Amino acid sequence: MKIGLINPKGLKTNDNNLAEIFQSTSNFQSYTDSLSGAFGTGLLVIAALTPDYIKIEIIDENFDDIDYNKEYALIGISAMTHQASRAYEIADEFRRRGVVVAIGGIHATVLPDEAKTHCDSVFIGEAEHTWPAFLEDVKDGNISDFYKSEKAVDMTSLPTPRYELLNKKNYNVIWMQIGRGCPHDCEFCVASNVYGYKYRHKTIKQIIDEIEFIQTIWPNVRLNFADDNLFLNRTFSKKLVEHLKGMNLRWFAQTDISIASDEKFLTELKAAGCTTLFIGFESISEINLSQINKNSWKLKQLKNYPAAIEKIQSKGIGIVGAFIIGLDGDTKDTLKELTDFILDNNIFIPQITVLTPLPGSRLYERLKRENRLTDLPWSNYTFTEVNYIPKNLTGEELQNELHEIYKKIYSKESRLQVLKYFKNIFKELITL
Repeated sequence: MKIGLINPKGLKTNDNNLAEIFQSTSNFQSYTDSLSGAFGTGLLVIAALTPDYIKIEIIDENFDDIDYNKEYALIGISAMTHQASRAYEIADEFRRRGVVVAIGGIHATVLPDEAKTHCDSVFIGEAEHTWPAFLEDVKDGNISDFYKSEKAVDMTSLPTPRYELLNKKNYNVIWMQIGRGCPHDCEFCVASNVYGYKYRHKTIKQIIDEIEFIQTIWPNVRLNFADDNLFLNRTFSKKLVEHLKGMNLRWFAQTDISIASDEKFLTELKAAGCTTLFIGFESISEINLSQINKNSWKLKQLKNYPAAIEKIQSKGIGIVGAFIIGLDGDTKDTLKELTDFILDNNIFIPQITVLTPLPGSRLYERLKRENRLTDLPWSNYTFTEVNYIPKNLTGEELQNELHEIYKKIYSKESRLQVLKYFKNIFKELITL
């Protein structure tokens, strides 16, 4: 029995003007490309939960062509929203050929009935509990329409993902997931809804064993930890960072701005090989930040933004600073202020995205109630295109503002300023 597990291709943008800007500044954006060009671990965990008598092929459409003529008994597809349209095309083609198709991932989890029109079975939620049962049903010829996870997965029970199934030459960055869940529940995010508000994680031994396995395949690997907020449990994360020392690693993690309050821990992060931290600042507008979290957590952090950025980057750790434009408080003036803020604070890698109403998020439901959603295909949900009716700008104006911001923050002059800033930081660190 042979099964194919497919990661559908998702476009970076459908905006040709923005694509040209990205191309013209590619020397400065190669790092952000590496963040989006790696392979998530979801399908690799599914592969690890599959019995040995089943032959598995991993197909990453970013690198691999799909051979519809191969004799697969089963196709499994995992997709995020921007990949959904392509996932459905792939699923439809295999089903026309009589192949059983299952679809999972965040998009199918929040829109299972939609996904079901394109496949035989839909996986809702985390699939670790339901995949083995599904394979038994496949063997018996009696599969169900939906397989829903009824409880949160115990991360300590998970096997090591089957990284060896990846084509080694295609990846110089490997994504690794340590835990799931986030308490912040941002209006635009689906993670808390799907994975819960409580952070659950693997054991230290699991993590170290997994890293060592990855290093047998990619000795000089750069790791990206996929957790939405890796340092939520500071006691656990300090133990983890201590174990990462001496492993000759370079790694990236996602966190929130509160990390800046622990200067000693920042020093430990750098010593353990942390090169960059992804931080969701979202906005510098009080109006915008007040609407993102129910408890106004991000708004309370706003006054600390400049000092926190300086403290983190002074340790030689670059910040990938994420900002969203098109929030309800945004105007042309606030977007100019945002551009100035990014440049004034020498953020290592700025990432600007357009507010995107992902299905399953509170934002999606609110904009739906306000009749502000537009009827665009999921392939437009790339975070670089306007898929709703903004409040203070037209959709075209917001799209043009995105172009102008990227031109300014990734101009040669701006990037040289940032490089000079970090060069001075590293000079100081060497002399300490």
